[in-house]
Amino acid sequence: MMALRLGLIAADWASATAVLLLASLARYGDGDWLEIWQRYGLDIRVVAALFGLAWVAALWYRGLYRLGTRWRLQSEALDILTRLPQLLGPEGTRIGRPEHG
Repeated sequence: MMALRLGLIAADWASATAVLLLASLARYGDGDWLEIWQRYGLDIRVVAALFGLAWVAALWYRGLYRLGTRWRLQSEALDILTRLPQLLGPEGTRIGRPEHG
């Protein structure tokens, strides 16, 4: 059972990392999207990997890696969606938006 848990954790980390990278690519285009993040002093690959770790930690904290606790798609999706705003926080939803004012 430990191998299954570790597999789920690895898959969640990889998918969360990939989603952030793809979202960044979609947002900033395929030309200079890495340079845009470098202007902020960030390496998006490191940020994405840390996001993946934070995602796994949020799911672990919520108890989603206890096997047999929830195997219904509806409850899994609901638990994941409740963690998303907490992980993004107030500043995470404004990344990449131009400042008004």
